Amino acid sequence: MRTITDALRTRAGAIAAIVLAAVLLLAVFGPFLAPYDPLKNSAEILQPPSAAHWFGTDYLGRDVLSRVLGGAPRSVFTAFEAVGIALVIGVVPGITSVYLGRASTNGSRCGSWMGSSRCPS
Repeated sequence: MRTITDALRTRAGAIAAIVLAAVLLLAVFGPFLAPYDPLKNSAEILQPPSAAHWFGTDYLGRDVLSRVLGGAPRSVFTAFEAVGIALVIGVVPGITSVYLGRASTNGSRCGSWMGSSRCPS
């Protein structure tokens, strides 16, 4: 089984770790880095990206970059909640079924896979 350090030694693993770290850092510090108040309306409605508004403005004149940075913590928290719920829903029944000895059907490791009685190779 590969460990985290083995995964980080590969190029793809290192890139994934950098992207994950960037997302987490922006989620933590994003609201403090936002150039404008994400809830403040202005007269600059539907402006394209520019030096003043890197992502442009929306239909109410709010800076889109500020809104993305302001919403990042809630989005990351929601993702962690979803993973936690999926972990509980999947791991608890799995561990329980293994503990009770009912992890497979009729004592067979493969059971009936896709309508055949043999194991997939």
